[in-house]
Amino acid sequence: MKIIAINSSPAGNKGYTAMLLTPFLKGMKDAGAEVNLYLTKDLKINPCCGQFTCSIKNIDCFQKDDMVEIHPQLLEADIWVFATPLYISGMNGPMKTFMDRMLIPWGETYVILEDGRSHHPMKKKKKEGKVF
Repeated sequence: MKIIAINSSPAGNKGYTAMLLTPFLKGMKDAGAEVNLYLTKDLKINPCCGQFTCSIKNIDCFQKDDMVEIHPQLLEADIWVFATPLYISGMNGPMKTFMDRMLIPWGETYVILEDGRSHHPMKKKKKEGKVF
């Protein structure tokens, strides 16, 4: 089983977010999972420019930052783990930037309404998995 974990705490492996995340990931490793942990504070991830050129033309994002390495791992992982401190009742900026960049190159440019929520449908099918 492959797991990719993203910790967006500015404190990295020393903060409260890591205090919760570390034993969770250790349990997964002890159960035999292959775990890749990324700290957003150590990554260079530019914000999505929202041009959708990559989606419309079905090409990779023109931004050559650390998401180039992470995109394939997201597709291969069985479980995604997102750990973020709460800032004003929501995720912090680095996690939001990371999630925005997950959309492309997989998401379509249009938005659909499903179960009362709007979202971009996925054009690249990811195998079944779980998100924590």
